[in-house]
Amino acid sequence: MFREGTRAHTKQYSLIVAENGLDNIRLGLSIRKHVGRAVDRNYEKRLCREFFRKALIGEKKGFDVLIIIKHRSQGFMKSYGELEGLFNRAELFRRSLK
Repeated sequence: MFREGTRAHTKQYSLIVAENGLDNIRLGLSIRKHVGRAVDRNYEKRLCREFFRKALIGEKKGFDVLIIIKHRSQGFMKSYGELEGLFNRAELFRRSLK
């Protein structure tokens, strides 16, 4: 399903968005062990979930979103801004939400 999805990449994250035909938006997170200890990986996942929860409240439904975390964050605000830019670049996703 993610093969025909829209992709966007930054140094820290990769984003894949694909339509799922359901009435909700689903989030998937992927992170490798080389990113850091378990506490670091869990922090990165919490950060992505919080962004997803705040940014997509009330948006159009019917998408699967996969965020691949490639590196540790340099701080909450920097990561939040990078995720915001990443979602803005996912053209299909942005057009479909309007």
